[in-house]
Amino acid sequence: MKKLDDAKWVVLFIAKKRVDITGYDKTLERMLDKVKKLPGFVHLQTFTNDLGMGIAISYWKNRESISEWGADNEHIHAQKRGIVDWYSQYQIIIAKIDDYYDFKLD
Repeated sequence: MKKLDDAKWVVLFIAKKRVDITGYDKTLERMLDKVKKLPGFVHLQTFTNDLGMGIAISYWKNRESISEWGADNEHIHAQKRGIVDWYSQYQIIIAKIDDYYDFKLD
């Protein structure tokens, strides 16, 4: 896993996808390409289960970068598509990281 020492904030996006999500993959790819170019973005991890529930954990250097991403016009459009076309439910949690520990067995 990427070293996350620079991350001071985390955004959790927990969602359940609908069955028919036409256009989702193309939009997701575009959003990932775009967010990775933001100066305050550090890293992204995603996990999905067999029931269609998933979590995306994004790590950020500062709160301002998260706000900038939230105000991006293309991202806002993708969020609206998510509500109308792709997700049956979601939650967003934004939290400050007080401590970070990492362990990896080689």
